[in-house]
Amino acid sequence: MVADSVAGCWYGQGVDLNLAATIHADMGNGAKAVDMYMSAVRIFERIADLSGMAGALNNAAIVYFSMGMHAEAASAYEDALEMAVRSGNDQWASNILMNLGEVYVARGDYDLALEQTRKSMALNAGRFAESLASMHEIMSTAFLGKGQQDSAIIHLRIAIGAHAGTDEVSLQARCEIALARILRDASPS
Repeated sequence: MVADSVAGCWYGQGVDLNLAATIHADMGNGAKAVDMYMSAVRIFERIADLSGMAGALNNAAIVYFSMGMHAEAASAYEDALEMAVRSGNDQWASNILMNLGEVYVARGDYDLALEQTRKSMALNAGRFAESLASMHEIMSTAFLGKGQQDSAIIHLRIAIGAHAGTDEVSLQARCEIALARILRDASPS
């Protein structure tokens, strides 16, 4: 009983650190946010909360990515993925794989981006529709980076259709603008 109470206190501290770190990240305090997320990871590790560790590592990776620290982001995402897989949380694992794909696109490693995003889609298997549009958008960007406009167009059209079924109008518009640019650039002058 006491052990459960202590674990609950530690869990609460981990959650609080995650929330505080998110506030710091939103305020542009990336380094402070990462430090707090990593403190949360250590707390969740202490109570063997793999999902908590995955979440805090994922959040740290998001901040690293926003700071342009792609190697650090990839490393944190890979650690988060390990925790998500060990905890059996397919939705976390799918989202983390998708995020890894985005990091690899930013690094110009389009083949690895496609590989991670395909793994995310396979794990998702249509269960987490809110992520499907983003997965196709990442794949489109990777194909475009590889010079494969036809594949990029196909995935953008799928992303637009997936966004159309949500209230994510700005994301749908972003995909439509990207599609218009590809079609404009591909048309003869």
